[in-house]
Amino acid sequence: MEERYSERYMGIKGKRILITRPLDGAEEMADYIRKEGGDPVVVPAIELKRIRSPEIEETIKNLKKYDWLIFTSANAVDFFFEILLEKRIDIRNLAHLKIGVIGEKTYKSLNKRGIFPDVLPKKYVAESLVEELRKIKMKGKNVLIPRAEVAREVLPEELKNMGAEVHLLPIYRTVKPRGFEKRVYEEMKKGIDMVVFTSPSTVKNFMSIKGIKKILKVPLAVIGPITREALSDYGLEPSIMPRKYTAESLVKEISKFFNKM
Repeated sequence: MEERYSERYMGIKGKRILITRPLDGAEEMADYIRKEGGDPVVVPAIELKRIRSPEIEETIKNLKKYDWLIFTSANAVDFFFEILLEKRIDIRNLAHLKIGVIGEKTYKSLNKRGIFPDVLPKKYVAESLVEELRKIKMKGKNVLIPRAEVAREVLPEELKNMGAEVHLLPIYRTVKPRGFEKRVYEEMKKGIDMVVFTSPSTVKNFMSIKGIKKILKVPLAVIGPITREALSDYGLEPSIMPRKYTAESLVKEISKFFNKM
């Protein structure tokens, strides 16, 4: 019989956990916290905006020139297929492509569309995908990477080193939501037991709040090493980072952390 969270971990019960993730991804984490009896406080530090450009339209019309399609986030998957639908591009135009992804959530976003990627690394970071692609002949291959306007350059640089032709296609950007600073201060005054960060952008926007570092006296949690690096740039270290970089694993570790207190 499958064990429920609450049967194993009780530490999160009654704790107010501030989630900085965008709304479309925050609800999953909030549900896990509620199952534990915790109180999720969703205050998105970033908002996603789709980019529209002639480059995107031209690229979408010429998918046959590419050999590989690589997604580094579920957001990239969602926006990419939104564009295909809007431009009435048949999904069968992707049939010739090899597909690589980073992360379980990205993988699941493709699964919902009946697509199963060819490469999914065990660790959900660009470096692990690079290692998997090293096992494949990438020299001379044309690789399309739809992604955020600002993103890490590890993957495209390493692909170029392998001899691949890389086309980076920014299809969305992150912006700070209106009233974000005010909402954070309001919730901090009510009392917060932990702040959770799920991307470098959430860290950057949260830490840009005037005076926030002085009042940030609670434990911090991050979803993975890239977010941890972003936090360390501000001289802060997280109390929690799960081994598996998913919302479910992160909530498990948060529960364990409070159980020990």
